[in-house]
Amino acid sequence: MGEPDDTGATEVPWPLVWGQVATTVGGHLAAGRGHLVTRDTVRLATVLALQAVGVVPSRLTLDLPRPGVQGVVPLADLLLDGPGGTVLDLRLPWDAEPGRNTHTMGVLVRDLLRISTVPARQRWLVQVLATERMGHLASAAVRRGLPWPDRPGTRMLLDRQALDDLPPGAAAELAGGRWQLPVVVACAGVWPVSDDLGLHAYEVSVPLTGPKAAWAPREEPPRSSAGPGGVVLEPVPIPEQVLERARPVAPPSPRGTARAEVLEAVRALVTRQGHDVVHVADVLAHVRSSGSRFAEATVRTMLTQHMCAQVQGRGVASYDDLDQVDEQRYRLRPGR
Repeated sequence: MGEPDDTGATEVPWPLVWGQVATTVGGHLAAGRGHLVTRDTVRLATVLALQAVGVVPSRLTLDLPRPGVQGVVPLADLLLDGPGGTVLDLRLPWDAEPGRNTHTMGVLVRDLLRISTVPARQRWLVQVLATERMGHLASAAVRRGLPWPDRPGTRMLLDRQALDDLPPGAAAELAGGRWQLPVVVACAGVWPVSDDLGLHAYEVSVPLTGPKAAWAPREEPPRSSAGPGGVVLEPVPIPEQVLERARPVAPPSPRGTARAEVLEAVRALVTRQGHDVVHVADVLAHVRSSGSRFAEATVRTMLTQHMCAQVQGRGVASYDDLDQVDEQRYRLRPGR
């Protein structure tokens, strides 16, 4: 179902594969088997999806152990065409503790960095994640100047500056390792698994073949650049075309989130009324009439707290979409 690549093997239509995996996992959830779904479930779904597009099982092998280390978690879940071929790593972080968004960000970044260390022609990291949580991660990343790859076609450049700019809770998850940079992460697509879960497929690549820059969290004492055993870490030049593809771009709110529904309602009211001030009651009525799955209290909180530039504090997302005019009226900010 694909053209031969430069190795002579048939090129895999990956969007079809990931779409089928999302459908299979979604079927398990719809049938009440969500609590039984594990990484092994997703791995088998991937094997069957690959076989459906013409990949014979003999081309697949399980796991990729860390060289020279026994009893550790494998670096990847599946290999296609053996070492040096395509590496597939499958994750289910949907059960991350509620509210610990920066912790989740650190776990996802750590997985991306880990899979980048595997010598391979192609690397895939697939994660099933709550759509609303992904929206929170994207917003937190943008505030730090990091373009989070939460929608198809977006890319993220993980270099030393990007890792230094991670929130402390995310950076803490990278402790214990010295990561080789730079790494480019491209979102190949997002496929719905359920009403609130999506399968995110990332292609991970290392753009340079020369020496890399190592990185460790700031808490680790720096190595001296002088004296016996001293190490000097020089910045690695990044090709301009790679930088251009990874420039920070503030993504729109992911579809299916409470913020997205509020933004859609506000924009519709602004267009209909001819001015940029909206009343809370009108926004709630519009969201309700559109068949929203979110409770009215959730929508109100999103509108009056998380999306309001004047509301700050612990537990507030601070999206800066609206300015408060008075107790019941809000103004859509320019560019929103």
